[in-house]
Amino acid sequence: MKLQRVIEILEKHQNWRRDHSVPAKTEMQSPIEIGTAIDYALRELKKLNIDDVSNQRKLLIAFGEWFKINGRVYDFGIDESVIDEYISNL
Repeated sequence: MKLQRVIEILEKHQNWRRDHSVPAKTEMQSPIEIGTAIDYALRELKKLNIDDVSNQRKLLIAFGEWFKINGRVYDFGIDESVIDEYISNL
């Protein structure tokens, strides 16, 4: 399923859920399609969170290396284990 289709299904489902007209002016989406779209969206959202944390870690480590390479004093006791501990508490 493509992202655009997932968005379309979920938007139509929300419109149907919020339609208080009798009879409803919007059409209910297929429960199978709704479930598939939700599964897809959840999978993608979980990836974003993992990627975001992974990228934060890489940026912090790269910053520390840059800091040391450029002759700056870098003795705060911050190493990869401290960075991992910080990120795990976000």
